[in-house]
Amino acid sequence: MSKKIVIPDDVKAQVVSRVRACLDDAGYFSQALTDNSQLFDSMTADPLIGGVLGQYMKKEKIRTYIKDGIIGKYAKLKNEEMLSTEKVKADLENFEGSPISILSDKGQVIVGINDTDGAIIYAAKGTVLKWESALRKVLENRAKSQNQENMIIRMYLILSNTGRKLTEAEQQSISKTLGIVDVRVILIRA
Repeated sequence: MSKKIVIPDDVKAQVVSRVRACLDDAGYFSQALTDNSQLFDSMTADPLIGGVLGQYMKKEKIRTYIKDGIIGKYAKLKNEEMLSTEKVKADLENFEGSPISILSDKGQVIVGINDTDGAIIYAAKGTVLKWESALRKVLENRAKSQNQENMIIRMYLILSNTGRKLTEAEQQSISKTLGIVDVRVILIRA
């Protein structure tokens, strides 16, 4: 059984702040996986990150702690920022080319109306890695709606990608797959 790592709150806050600054400066959330290794090496060697963490844990645990203990939480925070209702609304308006009025915001699914053509918009928020879950959410919400037989309906997945950069082929594959069930995709990068 491994011991729990205890780092004083003020020290942890300084390290977290330094790691986040390094990630942002390096464009971590938009770079290739191969570039991440070099970034991890530099943070582990940085006296203000790896040096400080080395006072509280074994050297071989530092890299894992940075990745799982700091970066994972930061990626989740970045994802939440990218998928805020305000940003999703702006992305939908940009894609639709028209203002959107939000009718309901159920956290993961936003329902709105296109102010120009009256189309009902269903948009599920999710990540590229779990796009299937977002698809299920948008389809379930659409299925629950009634009395829309004669209305224009458009469904979207708003997918964030805080992980590795998708290739053009991967982006096209997701769009083509979802196009079969008439769901449009908006990909958002950090």
